[in-house]
Amino acid sequence: MKHLCFKSLLNKTPKIKSLIHLWEESVKNSHTFLKESDISSLKDEVKEGILACEILLAQDKEEILGFIGVHQNKIEMLFIAKDYFKKGIGKRLIYEACMRYFQDYKTIEVDCNTQNTNALKFYENLGFEIFAQSPKDSKGRDFPLTHFRCDFSWLLHCVCTPLISSKRTFLRYLTKDDLDALHSIFNKLEVMYAWGHSFSAKNTKEWLEKRLETYQKDGLGIYALILKDTNTLIGTAGLQKTKIQEKEVVEIAWILDKPYWKKGYGIEIATKIKNYAFSTLSLKKLYCLIKTDNLPSLNLAKKLGFKEEMITIKHYRNQDLPHYVLSIHNF
Repeated sequence: MKHLCFKSLLNKTPKIKSLIHLWEESVKNSHTFLKESDISSLKDEVKEGILACEILLAQDKEEILGFIGVHQNKIEMLFIAKDYFKKGIGKRLIYEACMRYFQDYKTIEVDCNTQNTNALKFYENLGFEIFAQSPKDSKGRDFPLTHFRCDFSWLLHCVCTPLISSKRTFLRYLTKDDLDALHSIFNKLEVMYAWGHSFSAKNTKEWLEKRLETYQKDGLGIYALILKDTNTLIGTAGLQKTKIQEKEVVEIAWILDKPYWKKGYGIEIATKIKNYAFSTLSLKKLYCLIKTDNLPSLNLAKKLGFKEEMITIKHYRNQDLPHYVLSIHNF
């Protein structure tokens, strides 16, 4: 799983056969209490469920390793390809679903076949608690169900997984709970030099809300940069979509708290992000926009191999801010 990535499935029809096949092989190897006739009779129902749910795929290049289906605050389905059981993909799919689909809900629910003891343990280990049990499924069949629910914040804590990891740092999704830590960084003029002002508490809150929205829109985003040794949030970094002369591109961006400058953290995590963009996302070209007088960031970008293309003007708070447009190709 060198190139594991997660993609929302918007056009489901071309993938239906592949998903049904993955489901069937997964169930045959995990739901050993089901008969062949049971599995066959469920196919149409699973197909309907896939079409009705938000579907998120776990992929290695074009190979589908698993998928999760959600509706409102409920996990309706979670299946992993049989060759990838017990490799953390199910947990990671739930983490991705939390950030893309579940942010507006306080509790998350899931139903599990009571005979599927491995799945019961899986959800219990993630903090889910039983709130009801049914002797039959929703269609009246003799498939007993265990109904689980979990507080969203606790679930997020249990499934949190590094998105990109370097020797000393890792990236994880930002959450609303990061507001205070972010503001302690963003209220420093030296750190926010490229913006021309330190951020107020309101500025930081608005910035964070926009980042959380991007997770739901396109799967890219700016993430929390965490120091491994102390689990301290020391900045932000990641990939985001932006427009350069009306053309939509993907840019790499970072913000690092002042106590961590000149210690190699920036180049360390930025190198990993660049490699992820090219190797996992298969981007052909990556951009970086840097204010023309922001020499430390310019030097970092050039160490990464970015080359200057042109200068563009960003309009911000009634100011015209000249920025270098730098880029690097995926050869």
